[in-house]
Amino acid sequence: MPSISITPEFRTCGLWQTCLLSYATALVLSFCLSVAADSIALQLGIVMLDPPSRSATFSEFFGAIFFAPLFETLLVGLTIQVLSKYFHRPFLIAGISAMIFGGAHGLVAVSWFFGTVCSFFAYSYAYVYWSSQSLRKAYVAACVPHMLINLTAMTLVCLG
Repeated sequence: MPSISITPEFRTCGLWQTCLLSYATALVLSFCLSVAADSIALQLGIVMLDPPSRSATFSEFFGAIFFAPLFETLLVGLTIQVLSKYFHRPFLIAGISAMIFGGAHGLVAVSWFFGTVCSFFAYSYAYVYWSSQSLRKAYVAACVPHMLINLTAMTLVCLG
């Protein structure tokens, strides 16, 4: 993968700090964008975010927390590898990756786009940063916050 320069501030974070920072960033930005998009849609008379009507089964819970992040992070990594051949700016690469994966989630439910695009930006940016050191670390840096976001979301579904 071509060398991509990252701003000096990110060089002070360790792998697990990156995971926690990516999780917190994804959580806050996803929540804010989802609420803003829902508010605008409601002003236009569109209901986008229906509250979950049921709890998740064990297999749905397990799949969302483990299987989806493990598989989707592989796809994120492959996407970033391809994008890195054409682009060299980390924000641009992460942004394009986020739009691709946010769009894919938006195909399931339009409202899912708004939360996932922010999350996937955080995961993708962490992946881009750590890929210069190790693909294994890049995978962990993207996968762990994804698992934590899904754990948070599934816990809220089960409590709702």
